[in-house]
Amino acid sequence: SGENMKKFQTVIDLFLIVIASALSAIGLYVFVNPANFAPSGVDGISMMLEKITEINMGYISLAINIPLLIMAWFFISKKYVVYTTIFTIISSVMLIIVEKIDFYQYISKNNAWIAVLASGVILGARTALMIKIGGSTGGVDIIATVVQQKRPYLNIESLISVFCYIIIGLSFFVYGNIESIIMSIAQMMIFNVAMNSILKTTR
Repeated sequence: SGENMKKFQTVIDLFLIVIASALSAIGLYVFVNPANFAPSGVDGISMMLEKITEINMGYISLAINIPLLIMAWFFISKKYVVYTTIFTIISSVMLIIVEKIDFYQYISKNNAWIAVLASGVILGARTALMIKIGGSTGGVDIIATVVQQKRPYLNIESLISVFCYIIIGLSFFVYGNIESIIMSIAQMMIFNVAMNSILKTTR
């Protein structure tokens, strides 16, 4: 029956959210964190604030996303907000746990570009998964989706890009070198390619 199909689909979606959350925690903790560069979006803000304050980025991500999600509840579909909230909570908790248990980190002085490539692909796949099931990974996406509801004629992709480049620009003041900015931009490009190729094959 239709009801059972809907329930089954929800279970599948929840399973995919857990997978996306795990990809998020692995991409950020294993690859990005030790390589000293900021990814774009709220991940980047959280990572820079962790570097400055030494508070785990899982807590920071929750603190940034929860007010955004409360705002989104009034403007965007409930399913979108619920799925994004579940993702935000699980991925943040996983980030806190992996740090507590001192999970493996990819640390390589002579090849930080492996971290850029791996995290770009992993985080791109995570975001594509969330978009596919009708949610998002929070942060900039929530703001962009709300803006699009209110101002449908705005180019949302450009808006997200501008915001992401501002965050990457700010990372210079945290990491203090130009290499971290180049790594961030390269990671964002790989991220976009990975995300779009997954969304295209399944759209």
